[in-house]
Amino acid sequence: MDGALERRTELAVARAAYDDAREGRGSLLLVTGPAGIGKSTLLDVIAAEADGFRVLRARADELETDLPFGVVRQLFEGVLRRDTALAERVLVDAARVARAVVLPTEGHSPVSPQAAAYALTWLVAHLAAEQPLLLVVDDLAWIDDASSRWLHHLAGRLDELPVVVATTLRTGGPRRTDLGTLLDGPRATELPLESLTANAVAQLVRRARNESVDDDVCAACSEVTAGNPFLVHELLRSLRRLPALTVGDVQQARPDAVARSVGRRLGAMSVAAQRIAEVVAVLGAGAELRHAAMLAELELDDAAAGADELAEHGILRPGRPLSFVHPLVRTATYDRLGAQARSHAHAAAARTLAEEGADTQQVAKHLLLAPPLADDWAAARLLAAGAAALQGGAATEARTLLARALLEPPPPAL
Repeated sequence: MDGALERRTELAVARAAYDDAREGRGSLLLVTGPAGIGKSTLLDVIAAEADGFRVLRARADELETDLPFGVVRQLFEGVLRRDTALAERVLVDAARVARAVVLPTEGHSPVSPQAAAYALTWLVAHLAAEQPLLLVVDDLAWIDDASSRWLHHLAGRLDELPVVVATTLRTGGPRRTDLGTLLDGPRATELPLESLTANAVAQLVRRARNESVDDDVCAACSEVTAGNPFLVHELLRSLRRLPALTVGDVQQARPDAVARSVGRRLGAMSVAAQRIAEVVAVLGAGAELRHAAMLAELELDDAAAGADELAEHGILRPGRPLSFVHPLVRTATYDRLGAQARSHAHAAAARTLAEEGADTQQVAKHLLLAPPLADDWAAARLLAAGAAALQGGAATEARTLLARALLEPPPPAL
């Protein structure tokens, strides 16, 4: 598996963490490194080895940094809605307050940030009492404040819980100043990923080409990508139609701009595939096919064919829900739209999701990125989202939502 290539040390640490968790001592693993170095891929490998663990996953999204408990809800909402019996067992006693956060409904009394974090940690404790727990949180650079506060609360209490928290943080990009303190706990370990060696790059090249490739060509691939696994794959993808590779081919096709590579690939695809790529970039991680079809103004069968075409060309991950293979690919696709097109696409996404019965938070996520249009409906939705944020103990995020509602502006009565 490519994700395990030259990652033996990191995987050994993860396996030791699993052994400790089975004995009741939890751990936090923070995988760090630049974009494309293989952090998310390593998380996939770590999760695949979590034998006997309940695995819950989330990816922080740059579109959701102003929305409260976005990561928390990704982790817990799905499993608790699917298994109502489990929800009744674990949302009890000190964890009862967490229901207002992970299964929000109207009528809950507001809770403080401290009470929310405390209740969520007890929710984790109750889940782990039934089965050892692996919490996977990818791309912490974009985590919302409320989820970050809870994660810090949990990190300080892992030494008594059969829980492993596996996370990633991109270096050299946007960075929250509070995330470094996650490593202050006695059960926290940083796993910095290094670039692949020339030998490892040669393995990737020969495996992808399924043939013998000259040593000089492999060395050139290592040089132009600096051993970055994602860039190696992008380089090989751009050269896949050549019958034989030369050093000159590699040097001329260096993938310095992933955006150009993604743009070329999308430009060669069907209109349906291009539209689906654009709307999934707007909708964010975990987009549902039916929502993408509605926003792209496509029949469901055409949208499915477009999504499958994108997966075949390495733009989207195979399967459903829809998500990009890498944040860099999503960013490149999102940027192709242009600022005005993105803003209006978010406004359309808010309407589409609301019509489909999406919760207030998901609708507000897009309204925050849409232009103010003096829309009474939008102002009311943002007000409701702000009230829900206060209810869940997220005052900072509530202020952001309410400030945006005032920009709409709301009607005088509201």
